[in-house]
Amino acid sequence: RFCVLPDHSDVLVTAWVLHAWAHDAADISPILAAISPEKRCGKSTLLSTIAVLAPKPMHSVNMSTSVLFRVVEKYSPTVLIDEGDAYLTDNEELRGIINGGHNRLTAYVWRSVGDDFEPTKFTVWAPKCIAMIGKLPDTLEDRSIVVPLRRKQKGETVARFRADKLGEYLPLR
Repeated sequence: RFCVLPDHSDVLVTAWVLHAWAHDAADISPILAAISPEKRCGKSTLLSTIAVLAPKPMHSVNMSTSVLFRVVEKYSPTVLIDEGDAYLTDNEELRGIINGGHNRLTAYVWRSVGDDFEPTKFTVWAPKCIAMIGKLPDTLEDRSIVVPLRRKQKGETVARFRADKLGEYLPLR
């Protein structure tokens, strides 16, 4: 509705969605980062569009570190993190989990589980997309395909994303 993708960014988003479908064949998994300088640039709409097209989408506007690695271990979703500026910047533990999921060989965290505190290995290997206002933390940006968004200008038109038309995306998916 308000989103304008810069030249060729649609190709990057499309390629990343294909990557999400072929994720198990990859050794490196870049984060897709939708970044805008201000609100109402279409970040959430872009994530909703990706959610319709990607395998097993898990859309979240906030989550704890323990929820992230447990959900990835149990469901192997495509992780769609919205409102990243609200809780990623100051959460080094969560950023560490997201960063660690970049390389298949190192995409694990260890935690103590149960009453006997049994050491347990959890995978954090999953395709991840982050939408946020402002600048990504350096370690996330280094592992990301950055798609800058901006608000549409007067005279520009963009197609509206309609939740009541999601069925139309299923053949493309």
